[in-house]
Amino acid sequence: MNGSPLLNEIQRVVVQASGGTFKVRHDTEAWSSATNWPASTAAWQDALDETAGDGNTIATGLGTPSSPLSVEFVGDFETTEVPLLRVDTSLLTGNATIGVQLARDPVTGLHAIQRVIVDPNASGGSIRLGRNGRFSGAIAWNANASAVDTSLEAVPGIGAGNLTVEGQAGSPWIISFVNDLAFTPIELLTIDQDGLIVTGIGVMAVEEENAGAGPNFWATAGNWTLGRVPNTHDVVDLGPGRSDILAGLVQRAPVIIKFPDDPEEPQETDLLDTDGLADFVDGQVLRMKSSSGEFPTASVDGESVTIDGEVDLYVLSASRIDRNLQLALAREGLPIVWSSIPNGTLYLQVELLLLRHQMAYTGKIGLPPRDDSGRFEDKPKSLRIGFLPSRLEQPNLQLGVGEGSGSTRLNLDAGVSPVRAEIINSGGSVGDYPPVLFDGTNDENQFLQIQGEVGLSVLSGTTTRFRRIQLIGGRLVLGTDVHAADGAEIEVYGAGQFLAGDLVTRRANIRIRGQ
Repeated sequence: MNGSPLLNEIQRVVVQASGGTFKVRHDTEAWSSATNWPASTAAWQDALDETAGDGNTIATGLGTPSSPLSVEFVGDFETTEVPLLRVDTSLLTGNATIGVQLARDPVTGLHAIQRVIVDPNASGGSIRLGRNGRFSGAIAWNANASAVDTSLEAVPGIGAGNLTVEGQAGSPWIISFVNDLAFTPIELLTIDQDGLIVTGIGVMAVEEENAGAGPNFWATAGNWTLGRVPNTHDVVDLGPGRSDILAGLVQRAPVIIKFPDDPEEPQETDLLDTDGLADFVDGQVLRMKSSSGEFPTASVDGESVTIDGEVDLYVLSASRIDRNLQLALAREGLPIVWSSIPNGTLYLQVELLLLRHQMAYTGKIGLPPRDDSGRFEDKPKSLRIGFLPSRLEQPNLQLGVGEGSGSTRLNLDAGVSPVRAEIINSGGSVGDYPPVLFDGTNDENQFLQIQGEVGLSVLSGTTTRFRRIQLIGGRLVLGTDVHAADGAEIEVYGAGQFLAGDLVTRRANIRIRGQ
């Protein structure tokens, strides 16, 4: 499956004619000037710019049956439904025909929405609401929605116009994050209630109504050519495009078995996501991993089933709000009932057959270590995803394929999966960090770097282990927690720059060779 990720409406135009001229019109705007047929892609783009405005469309193709014209609506029309283009064929010759059709609907996304509830026993005083450690001014306990809105928009990291507040005086208040914060996962607001006057036991809450989804989300189905989020066994090809992937990145998460508090109650059939960050969606195909090698016992419809690291698990329902996952052994199958808790930590993850990044994809994956305000970023900074073992010594992670300027940020966390990476090239670095940042804890990881700039475990709190590194060209930076497996091999050729950092090894072969 491919991804840019895809997000904007695309229309397809096909003209059949022998000559003459044509005009193009967007919505109710003026017609473009006459354009000679046959037309180049550049001529189509000029006509579209004239009627739809500069920077609002991207044209590819020629508009012929063998090379249809694809028009992606960007700029002012990004993620928006637009009327079909009109083409004036009255001056074309040769029994001219024209076809304009919708090739892809836009992905508009969902705003993050939170609900704030003030203690119903409050009788006076005020609270403060905050984000990233920065708080609003005092908000009266019985404030109306407009007063809450004004206070929150003054908080650094939120800003004017970036949220709306609805609700009654004294709460609950429904807060929707829009504009600059639209389609973005927003951590729960924090409450300072020291100034609140409460009779009896205080109860306050900030709840997540909707986690958000949109064009910059890995976990939004409409951003992918197959119309679904990537699954285990998929090949993900990040092709030509420029849209960043900044959220929905947690495709691996620790889980624990959830049992009922009352032993008399029926057995629960859910898994509980222990960190609340998992971005799994209904219908995804996952696999389970265990740090101890032990797996839980389970049954389906009363029949025992075997669960191990090679069994595909289908998500029947996933709720990020209550952190529950319900799984099955088949799509729309009966739910799995879990009956034991093994030693160690259990993980669920998507395991890709191959993740390929083309240099024509210039968007970013992941977040920088610090946010726009200079604070350390507390949201997931890397795409956390698993990989199936490579086959026939072929890579399961391939970066920098083909021509283009590449990405300035690709943050990847492979966890315990064995990765065989081939880094052909990368974009240029921005700031102090290489454009490709990788971490993964499998001793069998192998890296072949031909060009580009790569960092292993450069981000704080990350670990990388490996069996082999071949550095032919480019620059490889090792962070503070990189471990070479026993018998590991590091080969650095003359054109490669190897910055070892704090490499941990007991028995590794390091060879540096000339040109």
